[in-house]
Amino acid sequence: MAKHGRAVSIRVEPEAIERYHRKMATQAAKAIYKQCPVAEFPYAWLKDKLKWVRLKCRGLLKAKAEATWACLTYNLQCYIKLRAPQAA
Repeated sequence: MAKHGRAVSIRVEPEAIERYHRKMATQAAKAIYKQCPVAEFPYAWLKDKLKWVRLKCRGLLKAKAEATWACLTYNLQCYIKLRAPQAA
């Protein structure tokens, strides 16, 4: 017999996570975080443009090869963009 009805779930986070969120909400933490957005963009690009959110293979060697190809693709895109003639 299947049960029907509604379910309620409550997410309880540990105190350490709550402290982290409070710390990251301060202006000092935001200023520090703004200094390093360069590293975040390649990951976002790989996820958005290549739909690379999960590995499509098994094994460490194959996973490294897949990551290498994804990074190479990103780097080639950057290279092509930098080498393109600039419109005046």
